[in-house]
Amino acid sequence: MLQQVAIFTAIWYYTSSKNAVATQHLVQQIMPNIEDNFSKGQIMSVLTTLQLLAGICVALPIYFILLKNNTKTTEIRTFTLGKKPFIYIGIFHSLGSFFTNLGFAFGSASLVQIIKLLEPIETLLLTVIFAQSFSAVTARKSISMMVTITGTSILLLPKRKDSRVNTFSIAFALLSGLSLSFRNVTVKHFQKEKGEHSALNGIRKFIEISSAGAMISCLHSILIIKDIPRFTKMIINCDFYGFQAIIFHGLYNLASISVLSFISAPSHSLLNVGKRISNVIVATIAFKETISMGGVVGLIMAFIGGITYSMDPRKIPISKISVVVVASLLLMVSQYLYSTATLRELILEPTVMLEKPPLVQVSPARERKIVLLGPHDRYNFGDLLFTKTLKNLLVTRAGYNESDILFGGVVPTNMTMYGGEEIIHSMKQIQQMSVEDDVKGPYDIIYTGGEAVGCSHGCAVGMMPNEEMRQIAMAEKIYDCGYLVPKSYLVPDSEKDNPSNFAIINSMGGNTIPECKEAVLTADFGSYRDPDKFPSYPDSAVMIKELYGKEIDMMADEVMNEIFSVTDGTTTQSNGTKYIAVQHKISGLNIAAVAKSLDVVSKESGATIVFFAAGTVNWHDSFEKYEEIAALMEQPSIVYKAENVWKVVALISRSEALISTSLHCRIMAFIFFRPRVTWCSEGKHRNFINRWDSKDSPPCVSITSEVWPILKDYYGSNPKITQEMTKEMYEAVIKKYLRVFDSWSAILRKKY
Repeated sequence: MLQQVAIFTAIWYYTSSKNAVATQHLVQQIMPNIEDNFSKGQIMSVLTTLQLLAGICVALPIYFILLKNNTKTTEIRTFTLGKKPFIYIGIFHSLGSFFTNLGFAFGSASLVQIIKLLEPIETLLLTVIFAQSFSAVTARKSISMMVTITGTSILLLPKRKDSRVNTFSIAFALLSGLSLSFRNVTVKHFQKEKGEHSALNGIRKFIEISSAGAMISCLHSILIIKDIPRFTKMIINCDFYGFQAIIFHGLYNLASISVLSFISAPSHSLLNVGKRISNVIVATIAFKETISMGGVVGLIMAFIGGITYSMDPRKIPISKISVVVVASLLLMVSQYLYSTATLRELILEPTVMLEKPPLVQVSPARERKIVLLGPHDRYNFGDLLFTKTLKNLLVTRAGYNESDILFGGVVPTNMTMYGGEEIIHSMKQIQQMSVEDDVKGPYDIIYTGGEAVGCSHGCAVGMMPNEEMRQIAMAEKIYDCGYLVPKSYLVPDSEKDNPSNFAIINSMGGNTIPECKEAVLTADFGSYRDPDKFPSYPDSAVMIKELYGKEIDMMADEVMNEIFSVTDGTTTQSNGTKYIAVQHKISGLNIAAVAKSLDVVSKESGATIVFFAAGTVNWHDSFEKYEEIAALMEQPSIVYKAENVWKVVALISRSEALISTSLHCRIMAFIFFRPRVTWCSEGKHRNFINRWDSKDSPPCVSITSEVWPILKDYYGSNPKITQEMTKEMYEAVIKKYLRVFDSWSAILRKKY
């Protein structure tokens, strides 16, 4: 039995943490698009229904497989779905799941897990109430309750300063604990029949409880919620988190109830405390929340209090239970040490100094030219920033000569007018140069970043600014993917099967299309900016201020003169001029609504609205649209028509605040510590905000939302956003990106 308990407990711990993290990610991505608290409750009801139904679908095949292989069928009871006890238990199972999800909707994952540390106390209170006897309240349990409550209170104290904490979250987490405690107590009360202590009957019991709960949840959703298809689509389409939140919920409850079928309620309570502790740690890591020294003390106190409450030396085989707890906790720790970058870096990776990075010792045997391949052959803000970052670091940190760095695109062009490189080669030209270079060829290649893995050659051609360049791009084509070319395309025929050059993926995002798959699969190192990919690192654009701070500051003076110049040639005192920088992609643009919203922002802040473009390729920004918005506005506004990456960065660096749809404009506001509001339409925005931005910065908002009610809290003499927290996160992302750069540049230079 101990072996089965250990297996189910390990599954329980792992899937519970995965469910908590996935649900919180899900909430962070979809809740900005939910208008009010009632709608939040509706979507959580839909999520709960999907979770309960998925749990049944997962459990039924497992049950029948075990039933088929079971030799003691006389000890297996039939389903008892119609009996009242299991209907009652199912109701509380459904309510417990629903309240847990509501806790996530209004607060953080770690906060919910901290509150749920009180479940053993709730179990004791329920026992006293329903048994109408105080004999269960021993001195040991009374003391342990006080210790647990004290530890939980210490954990909660720092949370009060967190702007995202909501009293609803605390209330729903408490209700969840009460509901699930009642479920567990009742399950054990009705566990009387022979054969109950088996995995098969544990799974059967889960199916009974979940079926009753799913019926109640389905009925609630059908009667109360009018837009079930919309909410369901939002959950399912939320990257991969919706699927994880649904599936892992069923798996962890299946494992939990299976464990409960083997052991007593106090023993189960003990394991539950260990699970909560691990969940708090995992959620804290996943959402970059910090636990102070006082918080660590509180966590330890809550753990000790829970164990003291749950352990009764007269009834519990302490040695055996301890083995299960320790084994399960070790499994959790080892799994997250491996898969969670935050812990792995602290323990396994060296500290990286920001100032004066040392040059590597270049081996004469590995002197290759290197190609930076990316969409830097057109004016698009982020793509030009990647190139600037990589070029600088390759020279100053990896020891390359600038003459050995080439730039590849789909067309040959000169991008200096946009702040880009003077010589961009087509990959057809690069291919010929690489194959023919007997000294420093074949060339290594770096895919510079962005979402290039999702752009075919046809997509890249469509981004060209005119028909002439589109024709050139078609003539220069060598591969079906626009901005990734397999490294084997740069080697002579004799090396095709075993290329000697290297390919590196730099902080790439998005989904890989078939045309780009070969290049991705044959790369020697891959780093990604999406949190669901491994390894996950910050976008390389975070390095811009660190590498070009002085140049940007000088450019900002020029930009101020250009923006606020007057007709007689003199300029206003730009240092005394307040402006809010605004950028918007064409798609989804409601001109009248945006103009009205920005009028409110300008009037309330006392700042001029300055429109700018982060990219003028097809389907991106439009100066003409900005002029239409400006014409509708009553407050002062300026359309700044610069198409230069450095001028845009400088503009953001001096702004009072930024309102934008561009991820990389958001990143620039982050690294220059500016208040920032992002109209989010894609997962990449939420990924950066949730993973790398400071936790007190504004989350995503929908394009239909009014901006000022959100921006006002982060603007003025006493802003909610703190420079200290932003600076702390800034330093962390800089160090993290430099770690991954050092890792793959060492591969290129054979420094290992």
